[in-house]
Amino acid sequence: TSGRRRASRSLLLKGKGEGGGEGGRGGEGEMSLPALVDTALVKVFLEIDNNSSPHHRRHHHHHHHHDLDNDGPNLMEEEESSKALLAFLKQETECDLDLTEEILTKKGKYKELVAFFKSREEHEKALILLKKLARSRKNNNDTSSRGHRMMQGPDATIEYLQSLVPDREYQDIVIKYAEWVVKDYPQKGLLIFTQQRQHQQQPEMRNDSNIRKKATNNQGGGGEQPSNSSNYIPARLVLKLLKSWCGPDIVVTYLESYLKNTSNKNSALHNELVFLYLDLIRRAKEGKGSSNNKKRSTNDDNKRRRKNVPSAEHIQVLRTKLIRFLRESRMCSK
Repeated sequence: TSGRRRASRSLLLKGKGEGGGEGGRGGEGEMSLPALVDTALVKVFLEIDNNSSPHHRRHHHHHHHHDLDNDGPNLMEEEESSKALLAFLKQETECDLDLTEEILTKKGKYKELVAFFKSREEHEKALILLKKLARSRKNNNDTSSRGHRMMQGPDATIEYLQSLVPDREYQDIVIKYAEWVVKDYPQKGLLIFTQQRQHQQQPEMRNDSNIRKKATNNQGGGGEQPSNSSNYIPARLVLKLLKSWCGPDIVVTYLESYLKNTSNKNSALHNELVFLYLDLIRRAKEGKGSSNNKKRSTNDDNKRRRKNVPSAEHIQVLRTKLIRFLRESRMCSK
């Protein structure tokens, strides 16, 4: 049995050094039997996926003179095998961490790799990968371009961070990786802190009732408790971060959403929104505008001028919002 295990391990480690690693390695770099089995299963799923891929089928049909139009069932097989691998990696496994990471990276299986990192609570690794993929450009000659296309842009990072928000243990990680998203995609980035989520119902979140209880107990800050929102990071901290990351428009949007979706009784936050409205009105009158992201401003002078010089209608909208809020809010200081 020991000899078979070493032989199987050497096959799995093809192209990889024999050094030890995490996730199921025994002493002297030997992989445990459960780790060996689970890591081998990853290779099996990938082999099935590879055998049903369009490239493999074209090569196969070319040598056997088959009709290239009969790809429908195989495409379904490819999709099913990818789903099976993803489902397998989302659950607790004994897969060797380093080896599985290398295998999935070589195959461009980034969605699966992120799911694997998440199941192992390797959140930093997952978020570093997501940031890299989000900012990468599609290269059609790259064998992993399919994986790149699926993970480009901020959506995957936003969804990942939203799933971490309810657990205060991960607050520092959320803040660290929310910064680039909010700076590059201000409106979308706000969803990290404002959008209602259903992760509490999903099995992949651990001890969800404890997460909700822990988040509520740690809120503090004069009644800054969530109601239907999954905003467990204190509002005043989010405000401070947003002010350092982007322009006042985004800060106002966040605070409007927060006060609307929570039963907040902290007069400081209500007063803060009033001052923000007044600041936006002042800026608008002075013609300064409130560009939320200087890096993303257009090179087209006319577009930039239209964006940064507020219209009379915009000023009127701000005034209307301010007056309505002063009438409706009972928490503003007189």
